[in-house]
Order: sequence, then structure tokens, then C-alpha cells
Amino acid sequence: GGEKQIFNGLIVAISTLESKHNTKNDSKISSTKNSENNDDDDDNNNDDSIDDSIDPYQNYKMLKAALQKLGATISPQVHKRVHYLISTDSAVQNLTQRVRQALKRNVDIVDVAWVKECSERKERVKVNDSAYLCNELVECLMVQKEREKKEKARKE
Repeated sequence: GGEKQIFNGLIVAISTLESKHNTKNDSKISSTKNSENNDDDDDNNNDDSIDDSIDPYQNYKMLKAALQKLGATISPQVHKRVHYLISTDSAVQNLTQRVRQALKRNVDIVDVAWVKECSERKERVKVNDSAYLCNELVECLMVQKEREKKEKARKE
């Protein structure tokens, strides 16, 4: 591996909101359900269905692989020892469970663009005060959501 392990010692969690309403996936799932061993041939039949416009960093599997290649440890849970939650824009906008947990536990929520930037520059770019931190945005979204909830409750 000629890759520099720029994320060595870094513990990260990932939140990508895989688009559940992606019709392509739905039809794929229902069509593979009736074929027997759909577990292990999962990987080799979706190469052709990934179109190039999809950003690999929006995809959980690929993002995870990219982070591990750079030496990061991936945590399945967002806990206090996690340094960053790497999050896609859609995950932030939808306030996924992990995004909310990260906010609650004061874990930095960092946009996937940061990973891309680091991997291109082959160095760990500083996150703080950068355009990659999403915590304030998440807080705003949470406040908005609470407000909407209250509005709704008042109307009913």
C-alpha cells in the first residue's frame, strides 16, 4: 500500500443516508429475493448498475473502504471516543439517528468532502473552523424541526 495512513489513530463513525427511495435498488432487491444465494453474489452484479454520476463518497461501503485505506478505525456506534462522524449532506438534512447522537455527545459532524480533500492532498486537513463542520447546521435543523413539531401540535 503506497497510501499514506493519514488517518492513523482516527476513530470515525459514518452516516450516509442511502437513498431508500432509489427505485433501481428496490427492483433489484425484489428480483434477487427469489434467487437462492443472494448473499454472496450481491457484490459482483451491481458493478454495472452504478452509474458514474454517483459520488463514491456518498456510498457507505465505498466511504468506509476509503477511510480504512487511509488508516481510520470505523466505529459502528457514535460514542464519546469517536473523533468524527463523517456524514453526507443528505444524512445531515434528514437528521439521521447518528447525526443526532453525534450532536448530543459533542462529536464533530464532518462532511464527506473533508475525506475527499484529505485523500487528494494526502494529508489530514484541519477540520475545526473549516467548511466541513456540520454541527451548527445540524443544531439549526434540529431547532427548526422542534419548531415545526410544536406548530403542528398547536394546530391539531
